Amino acid sequence: MAENGSKLSAKQHRALSALLSSKSVAEAAAATGLGERTIYRWLTDPAFRQALSAAEGDLIDAATRRLLTLQ
Repeated sequence: MAENGSKLSAKQHRALSALLSSKSVAEAAAATGLGERTIYRWLTDPAFRQALSAAEGDLIDAATRRLLTLQ
Protein backbone atom coordinates (compact mmCIF):
# COMPACT_ATOMS: atom_id res chain seq x y z
CA MET A 1 0.00 0.00 0.00
CA ALA A 2 1.33 3.42 -0.86
CA GLU A 3 2.15 5.70 1.98
CA ASN A 4 1.80 9.28 0.81
CA GLY A 5 2.33 11.03 4.11
CA SER A 6 -1.37 10.91 4.86
CA LYS A 7 -2.64 11.29 8.36
CA LEU A 8 -4.83 8.22 8.38
CA SER A 9 -5.46 6.35 11.59
CA ALA A 10 -4.42 2.76 12.18
CA LYS A 11 -8.09 1.75 11.79
CA GLN A 12 -8.27 3.54 8.46
CA HIS A 13 -5.14 1.74 7.27
CA ARG A 14 -6.72 -1.58 8.29
CA ALA A 15 -9.88 -0.61 6.41
CA LEU A 16 -7.83 0.23 3.29
CA SER A 17 -6.15 -3.18 3.38
CA ALA A 18 -9.49 -4.90 3.89
CA LEU A 19 -11.12 -2.97 1.04
CA LEU A 20 -8.33 -4.05 -1.30
CA SER A 21 -8.83 -7.72 -0.47
CA SER A 22 -12.60 -7.88 0.03
CA LYS A 23 -15.45 -8.18 -2.41
CA SER A 24 -17.59 -5.57 -0.68
CA VAL A 25 -17.63 -2.89 1.98
CA ALA A 26 -19.69 -5.25 4.16
CA GLU A 27 -17.00 -7.92 3.89
CA ALA A 28 -14.26 -5.38 4.66
CA ALA A 29 -16.20 -4.12 7.66
CA ALA A 30 -16.62 -7.63 9.01
CA ALA A 31 -12.94 -8.39 8.48
CA THR A 32 -11.84 -5.32 10.44
CA GLY A 33 -14.54 -5.18 13.08
CA LEU A 34 -15.58 -1.74 11.87
CA GLY A 35 -19.06 -0.62 10.97
CA GLU A 36 -20.10 -0.36 7.34
CA ARG A 37 -21.29 3.19 7.95
CA THR A 38 -17.84 4.10 9.25
CA ILE A 39 -16.14 2.79 6.12
CA TYR A 40 -18.69 4.48 3.85
CA ARG A 41 -18.10 7.75 5.75
CA TRP A 42 -14.34 7.38 5.27
CA LEU A 43 -14.91 6.78 1.57
CA THR A 44 -16.22 10.36 1.35
CA ASP A 45 -13.00 11.72 2.89
CA PRO A 46 -10.63 12.99 0.18
CA ALA A 47 -7.47 11.83 2.02
CA PHE A 48 -8.88 8.32 2.50
CA ARG A 49 -10.05 8.15 -1.14
CA GLN A 50 -6.62 9.30 -2.32
CA ALA A 51 -4.88 6.65 -0.22
CA LEU A 52 -7.26 3.97 -1.52
CA SER A 53 -6.73 5.08 -5.11
CA ALA A 54 -2.96 5.03 -4.70
CA ALA A 55 -3.07 1.55 -3.15
CA GLU A 56 -5.31 0.28 -5.96
CA GLY A 57 -2.89 1.75 -8.49
CA ASP A 58 0.01 -0.02 -6.79
CA LEU A 59 -1.86 -3.33 -6.97
CA ILE A 60 -2.64 -2.85 -10.65
CA ASP A 61 1.00 -1.99 -11.38
CA ALA A 62 2.20 -5.09 -9.53
CA ALA A 63 -0.30 -7.32 -11.34
CA THR A 64 0.74 -5.87 -14.69
CA ARG A 65 4.42 -6.53 -13.95
CA ARG A 66 3.60 -10.13 -12.98
CA LEU A 67 1.60 -10.65 -16.16
CA LEU A 68 4.40 -9.26 -18.30
CA THR A 69 6.86 -11.76 -16.84
CA LEU A 70 4.61 -14.66 -17.92
CA GLN A 71 5.26 -14.10 -21.60
